[in-house]
Amino acid sequence: MTVTSLISHRSFLSEADIASLTCCPCCYKQMYPSWLKVVHQSVCRVIAKYYQLPVERRSCLRILELIGEQWTKDTGLFESKKHYYKTLITTTDHLMQFLQADRNIESPIILFEQIDTWIKEINVRLQLHLHVVSLTPDSFTLKKYVVYHHPIYIESLKHMITLFCHHHLNGLAGNIEIINLLEGKVTKFNIEQTQVRLSLDYIELIKNMKQEAFPLSMDQRGFRRQNQPIRH
Repeated sequence: MTVTSLISHRSFLSEADIASLTCCPCCYKQMYPSWLKVVHQSVCRVIAKYYQLPVERRSCLRILELIGEQWTKDTGLFESKKHYYKTLITTTDHLMQFLQADRNIESPIILFEQIDTWIKEINVRLQLHLHVVSLTPDSFTLKKYVVYHHPIYIESLKHMITLFCHHHLNGLAGNIEIINLLEGKVTKFNIEQTQVRLSLDYIELIKNMKQEAFPLSMDQRGFRRQNQPIRH
């Protein structure tokens, strides 16, 4: 890794970075087993294709068809065949529940996009995967779908989303939902200006933790001083 790329890496935070830095190693391994990654990829494809359909075609039958098309057939990724089918049934139930409840959302302004946001107050670039964002004249709704519900992970997502919304949707009242498709849990919160400072402090703390994990040598710090400003 070059000096420039190392400096850039230390000023960049993704969802995976925050999860790994805020959870103990055992929790992090539990959060990202292979089967869970595959489940998340499958449900994201189902949801994306569902919202690409006209409202009148967003039926329960179509959800089942999409799951049949997108769900992995590799039972070997799971702990057992019983675990495979239990996960499939549970996830299907929750997809039906949440997607049908929101079937009338018109074309979202954001549908499964990866967004990078430079937060100048704390000199960090955040990378966030946004799933479904829809607008009304005076507000917005953001839905984030997950398959893991570790409390610290969810809290970290809330702070990342707060900063994204503050920078990109400033002035609009926002309704945020983090939806767990394995457990059927929904974490709801609203974006308020009073929360922004708290979120800045939280993310800055995580950034500092990452920088401690990737320290610059004396030569690298000297290189940085001689070559400022570094453009992001």
